Amino acid sequence: MSLLVLHDDNLLEIAGKLNLRGISVLRKVNQRLRNLLDLRPPINNFTKISIGGRIYYPRTQVIYESATGTETILYDDKDQAGRDFELNIRYQKGLVNEFSIDFQDAEDPVVEKIHETLKSRNKKLRVKDILMQGNVQQKLFEFLPFLDPTSLKMIATFKSKGNEMQQLDDNCMQLEQWNSAEEFFSGCTFESSACFSRLLNFRQVNIWVNEIRLEDVLLLRKPSLSNPLFRYVYFYFTVFPELDEFLRLLGNSLADLTNNIVAKYFRIPNSTDVLLIRISRNCCYFCRSPEAKRFAGWELIEDIGTKMNLLDLTDDDLLVIAGKLDLRGITNLCKVNQRLRNLIDLRPPTNNFASISLLASVGYTIVRFRSPFERVSNVYQTDDQNCQINLNTLVRQDFREVCCRDFELNIRYQKGVLNYLHVDLKAENLVFEKICQILRSRNRKLQATGFTVMLDNLPKVFEILQLLDPNTLKRIGILWFEEVTMSISSLDEYEQLEQWRNAEELDYKIRLESSECFHRFLHFRNVTIRVDTLYLKDLLMLRDAFLANPQIQKFKSYFLKFPELQESMDLLGMEKDSEDLEEDKFSEMYFRIPNSSDVLAIGVCLNFFKFVRLVVAEKYAGKNVIEDIGEVGFFQR
Repeated sequence: MSLLVLHDDNLLEIAGKLNLRGISVLRKVNQRLRNLLDLRPPINNFTKISIGGRIYYPRTQVIYESATGTETILYDDKDQAGRDFELNIRYQKGLVNEFSIDFQDAEDPVVEKIHETLKSRNKKLRVKDILMQGNVQQKLFEFLPFLDPTSLKMIATFKSKGNEMQQLDDNCMQLEQWNSAEEFFSGCTFESSACFSRLLNFRQVNIWVNEIRLEDVLLLRKPSLSNPLFRYVYFYFTVFPELDEFLRLLGNSLADLTNNIVAKYFRIPNSTDVLLIRISRNCCYFCRSPEAKRFAGWELIEDIGTKMNLLDLTDDDLLVIAGKLDLRGITNLCKVNQRLRNLIDLRPPTNNFASISLLASVGYTIVRFRSPFERVSNVYQTDDQNCQINLNTLVRQDFREVCCRDFELNIRYQKGVLNYLHVDLKAENLVFEKICQILRSRNRKLQATGFTVMLDNLPKVFEILQLLDPNTLKRIGILWFEEVTMSISSLDEYEQLEQWRNAEELDYKIRLESSECFHRFLHFRNVTIRVDTLYLKDLLMLRDAFLANPQIQKFKSYFLKFPELQESMDLLGMEKDSEDLEEDKFSEMYFRIPNSSDVLAIGVCLNFFKFVRLVVAEKYAGKNVIEDIGEVGFFQR
């Protein structure tokens, strides 16, 4: 059979499952395939890309990592390595968490091809961390303009050998990528501290410097005192001629460095933050910490004779600060005055949480927000008619009201799709009602891929489920905190919801009366449910559904009673008595599905039955697969 007799859709399905080399080979078949792949290209979603020609020189090593695995390719042909990189990066759609380029020769043909590829893209490549190693670090400022400045967070350069000096481009401060990044690390040595003036926009800096000048070190005072987002600058040095003068300004002398590290702690004006300046014989550290209580017991210099006012900043500077504050910080900033409230309402920051979890119990509520870059957990609890948030106390405020205000503010700025929303509010009706009110007030339904809920009655589950976007919801988990049995008719209300009908996976941990409800779950791909009584006739109905519909992948059911268990095992050909079944040890049979390469696995253990469609049948080579189900009694009933 010729590949070219297939329809375009079939060819694209094949292309979508090929590996990286396979796509490249497929394009070479003929012009029709090249045009088809250009018109409707497959999509890559690499999370990490590493390309280097140093470790395996003269060969080129390329590593692509994604959520589904890692692929490593070694090329002898540099031109082929460059062409494949161009092809694969053309189809990249998501954020690359780490992009590493490691070449000893900055003029390597592969390096040139990488640069040409990035330059030719219609949209700048979205990269979180860029790492340049070897002599290719000299080309850092040739690559930066072609990376998306809104995603770039860290810039790092490293040397492989030799004494090459790190150079900063004269125009680096004009690059949006340079100004928007938050971290800069360099394993190369800077000639002098004159570079400090070009690094003041970063929150975190770690570098090596040959010669330090005091006037450059004093530049570090401004960001560390005036920028609440500043974290640290750490620099190693070879020569510091004015070290004794710097120590004198700190109130110490060179003698103090003989066997010790000098560390000074200063209270930052109009703030609870502390500035730590630490110095030794060959390194210096400026660090701003928001956790002032960590330094209790240290000698803290309260008055440094410097004043600053947050409101002296421009709107743009205030919005930069607001965009990088944590969740509680946004709330507190809104409380400063009307100008800040209006500014944040007019130009709100945006959140891109990957998951949100709410857990409420008597006397406390825990809210967890996770994003690709941070994890924040706030514990709200009552403290003698006050609200305590983590270690902070808000006088005469109800912890539930404060929790809901914070949630409302943060969910208002949510822009992306949540991977996971977990709600456990079984013991707190007031919080539940407020959360529903917040979700109901949104202009658009909250987008979430997965939703898990634990509540104390089904109407509450129905109420919150209908507030989620049905177009994005794929997984539903419904948990119950009491051992009760619900009637099958309790499902009637769910079946009216588009969210229920569109989802693909269901974990329903509320026990139902019997397996006579099984037919109401067959639109899901994966199902886990619990029933009081399991009947053979309903397993036969599942059998027919699995044989007819390749979209159904798994159906699992816990049961308390199964009157026909032994009969079912005998029909399946299991050479075991039902009394011998163990709790976690399955007895399984494998059957080839007619007119398909797939395998149907049917397994049973104590109080648990499962049907699983195995799409990759080759994986089960060596298993005792029954090829002709016509010989099995279970398939003849």
